[in-house]
Parts: sequence; structure tokens; C-alpha cells
Amino acid sequence: MQLIWEVVIVTFWAACAGCTCLNKTQLDQRVDAALSEAMKNLKSQYDLTDKSEDFFTECGHFNIYEMFWCQVLPYRVSFELTGGTLQQVDPLRRDSTRCYTPVNGSWDCIYVDLAQQRWTVNFEGVKAQFGYFNIEGQVTVAFNSQISLYTTLERPSDSTCHTGFLPATSNYEFEFTPTNFMGHLLYYPFRRFLYQSDFLEKFTYGLLTEDLPEVNSTITNSFNEEFC
Repeated sequence: MQLIWEVVIVTFWAACAGCTCLNKTQLDQRVDAALSEAMKNLKSQYDLTDKSEDFFTECGHFNIYEMFWCQVLPYRVSFELTGGTLQQVDPLRRDSTRCYTPVNGSWDCIYVDLAQQRWTVNFEGVKAQFGYFNIEGQVTVAFNSQISLYTTLERPSDSTCHTGFLPATSNYEFEFTPTNFMGHLLYYPFRRFLYQSDFLEKFTYGLLTEDLPEVNSTITNSFNEEFC
């Protein structure tokens, strides 16, 4: 699976007479220019701030085996995460581009798919209150993400440009390495909690939003500069 970033650029014109999509060659060239600028400013590795957060077991749509674990696992586990880093495994690349002008509409819509194979995130220090037990260790997570980035530009030229950034994550691979006795003793049920809770989705979603706003701003600013 590859990571897909979707950029949706919606340009509003004052009069429909001005609604003219770029041809495919022009569009690809401008997307490549924006992407090249974004890649110059994106770091290969980001340091993450330490944080404390609660994660919850998710039940109700699993098979019988998973329902068993829902009864055994704690409903809520409190985490302390320290020493975190986020790394790009592969650079972003242009996957596809297209332009659309609605019939009798007053805007052009430009859609751009940016593909990337993988991100990995690692926390060197993980402390979790797992029921009555304290578990310590390290967690590494690899994931794909789909990000919808849409920009609206209103005319005339003195109007402002607005950008939205909506990520989603999927296709997780993770490993937990215990560093204390209870971590080794409860390795399997704790790893099962990581899989069967909202940990992976909630944890990785936050990386590209509130945890690292500079990833958001770096990409959106590059496309704003090119298309706005």
C-alpha cells in the first residue's frame, strides 16, 4: 500500500468567463514546482513533544476471538510518551492531477494526488498504566496516510486564500519492545491492546495535525504560493 495525499485546489472566479482549467502539461508543471518547494522544506525527521494521553479499547465489530480480548483488556490505558521522532521513509511524488470546471459554475477545481510509501514513528520511552500494572518499553509504528488538502482562492486579487488540511491514517505495522519485567510478562495482552484500541488511529492522526503543525503548513504554503 502506498501513502496517498490528496490536494484539492478550488479556485473561485468573479465571472464564469474566466473559468479555464490549465491543460495537463501546465498543471503537472505547476504541481511539480509546488511539490519540489515543499520537499525542500520538509524535514526527513521531526522530533515529537512528550505527551500524556488515554487510549480506549474498541469493541462491537470484531470476531469472537477479538470479543474475548475486549472482556479481558482494560477499557482505558493511560500513556506517557517521551523521546519521539517521526521519519519520512520515502519522498512525496506526484501521482495524478486533474482539473474540473462545473457546468455554469464560477470556479475551477484542481485535484492533485501525492503518493508516499510510508511514515515511521518511534517513541523511546513508553509508560502505560495497564490495569493494576505499570508497563514500560518502546513503540515503533509505520503507517500510510491520506490527506485531503483543499485551497480556495476568491477573486479579485485583494481577496484571501483559504486552505484546509484533513488527514486520515491506515495500514499500520507496529512493534512494542518491553523494557521492564511487567512489560515482558504482559507483552502479548499489552500488544493486543495496542492493536484493538484506538491507539494506532488516534496516535498517528495526531502526528500530522496538532503534534506537527509545521508539516501541514509546509505543504499548504507551497501550494498556496504556486496556485494562489
